[in-house]
Amino acid sequence: MAAPPECDESLTTVMQLCAERDLLTRPEGLETHIHRRFLTARRFDPDAALKQFQEASQFRREKHIVKLYDMVEITDFEQARQFHPH
Repeated sequence: MAAPPECDESLTTVMQLCAERDLLTRPEGLETHIHRRFLTARRFDPDAALKQFQEASQFRREKHIVKLYDMVEITDFEQARQFHPH
């Protein structure tokens, strides 16, 4: 899906909203382009992207996702990637 011309404006809006809500601090290892991915997933609607990002961030915190990834054995991870690369 090609980004529409208003993508940059929408991304700026979503970044401002995240900054206002103190959501720009990323856990170690989280991709730097994550906000653009949420924006694309929500068809460049800043409010919808922000809502989805907040929900995902809360889920990661509550479920300790970063710690969970650290518990996975490398061999198990590599084997699983053969079936699902992401």
